[in-house]
Amino acid sequence: MLKMSELIALSGESKSTILYYIKEGILPPPLKLKANVHRYEEECVERISMIKYLQSNFSYSIAEIKQIFQNNTFDFSNDLAFLQGSFEMISGGKENIRCFSKEDFIKEVQITEPELNEWISQELLFPKDSMFSKLDLEMAVLLKICKENDISYNLFTRYVKMANELAVLEYELGATIIEKGISNGSSHRLVFDILLKLKPYIFNNATINEHSKRVQNTPKDNS
Repeated sequence: MLKMSELIALSGESKSTILYYIKEGILPPPLKLKANVHRYEEECVERISMIKYLQSNFSYSIAEIKQIFQNNTFDFSNDLAFLQGSFEMISGGKENIRCFSKEDFIKEVQITEPELNEWISQELLFPKDSMFSKLDLEMAVLLKICKENDISYNLFTRYVKMANELAVLEYELGATIIEKGISNGSSHRLVFDILLKLKPYIFNNATINEHSKRVQNTPKDNS
C-alpha cells in the first residue's frame, strides 16, 4: 500500500488529479485506516500510467477511459497479463471497440459467410468472441475490393507470416522490459511505444524509401 506522497512520486501525477481520477471512478478509492490516513493500492501507479498514455496518444476522454476500464478486465497485479490485455485494447484505438455481430458484419460488408470464414482462417481478420469492430470492418472492405479486382493476397499472407514470426520476438522483448523494470511506471509505455510507434515508423519508412528508389530509377518520358 502507498501513501499519497509515494503515489505522486511514482506516478508523476498531482494530488488533485489523483483525487479527480478517484472521484470519476477510474482509480480505486483508498483504504481509510483512520481519519486523514489513507493508503492506495500499488496498481494505481500502472492505472495512472495507462490513463496518461490513452490521453496523450489516442486523445481519449476521462469518460471513454472509464468505459474502457468497465468493459475490459486488466490484471494490474500481473505485469505480462496487464500488458497483453491493455495492448489488445489500445492497438486499434477507438476503432477497435467490438460492435458488430457476425450476421451484421456480413450484411455490412456484403460478403458471404464462407468468404468471411476464409479470411479469419487466413488470419486476415481477428474477431473476438464472435464480435467485430469498425477496424475489422475497414479491413474486410479492403480485402473485398482486392478480391473483386483480382488483386493477389500474396502480400497479405506474407504480412501474416512475418507478423507471427515478429510476435515471438515482441513478446520476448516485452517480457524482458517488464522483468528489468523502469522507474515511474514507464515499462509498459516503453513496450507500447516500440510496438505502436517504432514498428510502423520503421515499416512505413522502408516502404517510402523503396518507392523513392523505384521512382528515381524509372526512365523519364522525354516525349
